[in-house]
Amino acid sequence: MQKVHERIREARLAKGLSQHAVASMLGISQPGYQQIESGVKGDMKVSTLLKLCSVFDVSADWLLGLKD
Repeated sequence: MQKVHERIREARLAKGLSQHAVASMLGISQPGYQQIESGVKGDMKVSTLLKLCSVFDVSADWLLGLKD
């Protein structure tokens, strides 16, 4: 089972986006986004999760690993 941060990275790569681009879309710094994607920052705000779903065009269930 993939971890959330692994799915975030997978979704970003599938969209062909850089970490900098996604961070900009989320309104956070690139180092802050990198911490989310690497799993260093395990907790994130629900608003950030929802923005990620929108940016990557995926469901929260998929991003959280509840559905494939």
